[in-house]
This record gives sequence, C-alpha cells and structure tokens, in this order.
Amino acid sequence: LDATPAVVPVASLMSTTYDAFNPSQWAWICRVKKLGRAAPVTGRFEKRSLNAVIQSLRPLMADPTEIRHVPRILSEAGVRFVVVEHLAKTRIDCACIWFDQSTPVVALSLRYGRIDNFWFNLMHEIAHAFNGDGLRSDCLAIDIDLVGEMRPDGEPRPPHEERANKIAQEALIPAHVFDDWISRTTPLFSEASIRNFA
Repeated sequence: LDATPAVVPVASLMSTTYDAFNPSQWAWICRVKKLGRAAPVTGRFEKRSLNAVIQSLRPLMADPTEIRHVPRILSEAGVRFVVVEHLAKTRIDCACIWFDQSTPVVALSLRYGRIDNFWFNLMHEIAHAFNGDGLRSDCLAIDIDLVGEMRPDGEPRPPHEERANKIAQEALIPAHVFDDWISRTTPLFSEASIRNFA
C-alpha cells in the first residue's frame, strides 16, 4: 500500500439488487464468499462491540506495517476479514457480506492501493457489519465507487451509507479534534502543519 495519503471527497454508491451486478462483480463476490468461509474467527460477533473494535484499530493507523494486526483484531470480534484483488470492470472498493445473522465478512479490494483508502474503507465496512447492513436484500453492503459525491442516477446516498461514512470519518479523525485543529490553524494551512496534525 502507498503510505502517502490523498485527500478525496467520500461517498458511496450501492447496488440495491443482486440483478445489477455484472459477471466480474459476481466473480469478485463469489471469491469473497469462498475466502470468507476459510477466514479464521476466534471471537463471537456482538453488535455492541463496534466502539471497542474501533479503539483497538485506531493505534494501528500511525504505522502502515501495523495493518498486519487487523485480521486478528477483527477475528477476535467475530468478523471475518479478507482482501480480494480488484477485477477489471468491477469498480468494487469493499463489501460486507453475511453468511448468517452473526457471521459478517468484511472484504476490501485495495483498488486504489493507498493507506488512507484502506483505513476509510475498512472502517466503513466495519460500520456496515456492526449496524447489520446487508442482512436485508434492500440494503446490500457492496460498495462500488466509494469515492464521489452522488450516485450516477443523481440520488443521494442511502441512510445506511451516510451512517457508515459518518462512523468511518469519526473513527479516523474525531470531529472535535479536527474542528479544534481548524480553529487553531485557520487561515494558514502549511504542509508542515498538516503533516504534524496527521
């Protein structure tokens, strides 16, 4: 992964029915399911554990090599974690897929290969898992083109996507910390001050 972060606007495009998937997307999803079944899980999944999982992951963000602990932390929380390489024409960034009511699989494609994208997508999908998104057919948690302002049809993001984005943003940079930095730094945002804040 490229450890150089990039600032990008964040949004989500959700497929709302399995009928909307093309063959490449189906292949990616099937691979996620196959690897997900083999992914180890040592703990029991409990929806109320979201904050504990986020707090366990946050210290890892300071050093890209610490990503190696992500599978263990998620396994202990009852979440299966897989990385499935992006396939041409899928545009899938990440997904939360369920085997049953208590077995979520969080999958990343690493399509952009950047550390900031990894952490946002991971937190976004963890939010989907702990919110139970994807358990119903009208709320599939397959995130396609996670970067962008709106869906191609011009519709706003669904509420579960807004919720997952908000949880991910707060997990990465708590709003009160960001607002405090902005108020102390405005109007001069030097590269050094941005790096120091990061």
